[in-house]
Amino acid sequence: MMKYVSVLLLSTFLFGCASGAHVVTGKSRPEIEESQVFFFETAPVFSYEVIGIVKASSDKGFSEEARKEKAIKELKNQAAKIGANGVILEEVTQLSFRGLGSSIGLGIGSLSGVRTSFGSSFSFPTAEAIGTAIYYQPNLVD
Repeated sequence: MMKYVSVLLLSTFLFGCASGAHVVTGKSRPEIEESQVFFFETAPVFSYEVIGIVKASSDKGFSEEARKEKAIKELKNQAAKIGANGVILEEVTQLSFRGLGSSIGLGIGSLSGVRTSFGSSFSFPTAEAIGTAIYYQPNLVD
């Protein structure tokens, strides 16, 4: 039994999920491919139009850097959904193990006899990222 639980936990850790959301604050454009979205560590010096705010989190990967890369990929995915061809990174937060808990219950009833139950919860380290989705003239970046 423990062997199966270990395999489940390991696979969840390796293949955990990335999730994201976007809020349109400007004029959205038609959706584009994620591969067309350029990532900026800092705000570019050329002019651009702000389309919205994008947020992402990921618990994929063994390292902080791997989780950050997955969160940034999801930022680009969210930006693509609203037609932004650029994302400016605003903030990345690394959250450590946020919760670990377990509980045991015991129930006694006249018709059902004695029941016991056990439950537990666990969360993996997570990277959370926030960015600004922008649109700029594509010829401004090589």
